[in-house]
Amino acid sequence: MNAINSDRKEIKVPLTEEEVFEEVKNDPELVIDYEKKGVYWDRWHHKMPDEKKNAYRKIILNLSYDELQKNEVLKLFYLYDTEFINTNYKRRFRKFHRLYTQLDRYYIWLDKFDGIKEVETEIEREIDKLEPMLFEEYKRVIRELIGEKG
Repeated sequence: MNAINSDRKEIKVPLTEEEVFEEVKNDPELVIDYEKKGVYWDRWHHKMPDEKKNAYRKIILNLSYDELQKNEVLKLFYLYDTEFINTNYKRRFRKFHRLYTQLDRYYIWLDKFDGIKEVETEIEREIDKLEPMLFEEYKRVIRELIGEKG
């Protein structure tokens, strides 16, 4: 658990999949499989109160893209938070997100066919370049959203 102080109130956020499961295990809407301790991550993000989302966002603001990739919970939070921001927030972010989504879908589609490896490799390179840019744009939007200077 990581604690973030927010307006004199400490908010604890779980940073491992096990901690998240322990926190949500009594909510059948959020649990996929009790035996495997599975969580519906999209619902977990959706039902989370704003102050808790902001606590996760503040943690992510202090990470590099590579550091984010090392924590599964933060990575999943980021995934669903980018969808949330894409739907609800900034035009510039939407442009990056749309391009990333289109490239990712095209890459998945190409993966089903053989003989197009050059195109697939080029798209993979573009996605690899775009992911850190999308992450930096996400951090910029989040700073505005939570009123932090960066």
